[in-house]
Amino acid sequence: MAENLQTTSDNELKTRASTLAKDASNELVNRANETGSRGMSSLGDKIDEAAAKLEAKAAGQDTVPPEKVAVVSERLHEAASYLRDSDPKGMLTDLDGAIQRHPYRAMAVGAAIGWVFGRLMSRD
Repeated sequence: MAENLQTTSDNELKTRASTLAKDASNELVNRANETGSRGMSSLGDKIDEAAAKLEAKAAGQDTVPPEKVAVVSERLHEAASYLRDSDPKGMLTDLDGAIQRHPYRAMAVGAAIGWVFGRLMSRD
């Protein structure tokens, strides 16, 4: 009987420890997601500011066609909105889907980013 009670209490302890570990990891993931969302929102605001500056600069110049500036500016505003409206988990899901739909393009982008990073690091 004493052995039966010991087994029951061991199982309860394992269950409680497992539940506590899951709760703690979920809390950490949620906090990281919130922090990432704030950072992405801030980045979206900065991109919007950059688009507004681009529009203002281009308005006073005749060297760049206005329709080209409008296209670039619109894309920047779309990117800013996406960053503000998405959470990190959703972005990872979107990225995974894009990589699966376009694997060769993803490899080319990865190689280009690696090349640029390598060039930046070799200058030091």
